Amino acid sequence: MGGGAVEGMICENGKRVQINKTNMELVDKIFENRHNHILLNFLKISKEKANYYKIGEEAGSPFDEGSMIFFFKYGKNLPDSTKVTISIWNFLVNPDNGLIFGFQWGRFTFVIRCDFPKLGISNTNLCRVGNTLDSFVDFTALGENWCIMDISFEGEEETHLKFSYELSKNYS
Repeated sequence: MGGGAVEGMICENGKRVQINKTNMELVDKIFENRHNHILLNFLKISKEKANYYKIGEEAGSPFDEGSMIFFFKYGKNLPDSTKVTISIWNFLVNPDNGLIFGFQWGRFTFVIRCDFPKLGISNTNLCRVGNTLDSFVDFTALGENWCIMDISFEGEEETHLKFSYELSKNYS
């Protein structure tokens, strides 16, 4: 990684590697943002238990085609700084406030914070429960701001990720 690197909690092949200060600040923002706590608890992830982080072009894994689709096909119009992998989880994060506005569950299930009025869809539990390519899923525990993208927005994923990113700017 580039200059200004400091020791971080990033591990590759069991070895500590350098993470630049800006990226470590983003990781801190993610875990400190109170709007992320329900999701992080749901996923059973904490900063102390996370064993590696990847941000930007390095996020995801070529062995996980879902992450490549999530980040670099559907998320191709988002800044690279929004793409974050923490342990086994892939997130879309607003780099300014650390808000997670999307995440990958399993291989091909993508969930986003949704601006329901802007999209003109009803905010019901049908947006958070259903069958995906991975399995039957139920994200009602996350609250009413979330929607399973592959159930509700097929064919419009890029647009809806952009809307979610814009919505994430309204959180502090």
